[in-house]
Amino acid sequence: MDVLLQGGAGANALDGNGASALHLAATHGVHAGVIISGLLRHGADPRTRCRDGRCVLHYLAKFTGPPDVAKQLRNLGLDPNARDEHGQTPLLQATVAGLVKMVRLLCDSGVGVNTPIFDDDKTAFFCAVRLKTVDAVQVLLQYGADLHHHGHSGYHEAAYKAMSNGSADAARINKLLIACGANVNAKHGCCRQGHGMSVLDAGGITRAQEEFALFLMANGALSFRYNEESMLILVSCALE
Repeated sequence: MDVLLQGGAGANALDGNGASALHLAATHGVHAGVIISGLLRHGADPRTRCRDGRCVLHYLAKFTGPPDVAKQLRNLGLDPNARDEHGQTPLLQATVAGLVKMVRLLCDSGVGVNTPIFDDDKTAFFCAVRLKTVDAVQVLLQYGADLHHHGHSGYHEAAYKAMSNGSADAARINKLLIACGANVNAKHGCCRQGHGMSVLDAGGITRAQEEFALFLMANGALSFRYNEESMLILVSCALE
């Protein structure tokens, strides 16, 4: 690469999608650091954006780039809150990819943990809960993630998943959120199950959901909309 650059190849040349050599280097995982360092030595501009608005930090976060390289780029002045044309940030990319070290680095860089990412106001924390990435949820909570952001509550999302499919990770996230102060009786501002419902209000309790329902009730869930079968299941479980 050094030979090519010394021979006149442009360090800031763009491909057909508007991606620079730095963007492409960021897709090379563990080898990204060496390539990016070489390009920077030859004058590559780290602030270059693709046509869709993504910067090099977006690529590093999406393609498992080394956190130390992201730190190097951050120190060169890259904005950790940079948004692409869809409003997505490097923090969202790292969260979706489950790159906990990158999530922590970006949080250390001062990213807006509770900054809405999409037009519907959801945050990176909500996405971490939806994807059941427990470690990312823990890191975001450490940096002040809002448990009940504008009705798109990470707590509600995790609770609905635990209720619907018995996911162990979703249940673990629920316990973590409740330990951090999530209100088990909070009403979801806009959920597909109905307006203004708590988790247990959303419908009948099945045998597969009984343990989690009792867990919520033990942590202060006050009441819920039930049918006769739901009540019999809960009573049966409580007596076992």
